[in-house]
Amino acid sequence: MDDRVTPRPGVPLRRLLAAAAWTVALGGLLAGVDRFALGPDPPRGWTAVATAEAVPEGAGPALVPAYLPEELAWPPAAVHYWAGGGRGWWIEVRSRSEGLPWLYVGSGDRPAPAAVPLAPEGDPEWRRLSRQVGTQVVVVVTRLPAGEALRVLDGLEPVGAGR
Repeated sequence: MDDRVTPRPGVPLRRLLAAAAWTVALGGLLAGVDRFALGPDPPRGWTAVATAEAVPEGAGPALVPAYLPEELAWPPAAVHYWAGGGRGWWIEVRSRSEGLPWLYVGSGDRPAPAAVPLAPEGDPEWRRLSRQVGTQVVVVVTRLPAGEALRVLDGLEPVGAGR
């Protein structure tokens, strides 16, 4: 009896590369079928929409100002809502003459979009007011004089109620 072990030749590198290529191709095909059948992933984070009316109910009840000083342009320049868990919405209104952001109105349990100057204490141009409206705390960040800013905050109403 022969106790010698005969070494088996290894799997050729060419066969290993072919198996890896087929695995990658099959994975890509399955991912494509998944996206085709289920559609694209839903958005997450701050998502822009064209109008305040387009903010979904899950983001919280969006409010719009019933009163705006003449120098501010309506419709809003930007509207964002938080998608993918949690609530939040923000509306940006710009000045007619300069085209610069002049008023932000928003609410939510998520940090505001990066463009919203939520800490205006160090900048004398900006002021921040907030108030409980229904089930949410609504924040107004603006360059308007205090009286005008308060009038905007007092006149907030649900989307579709007036404007």
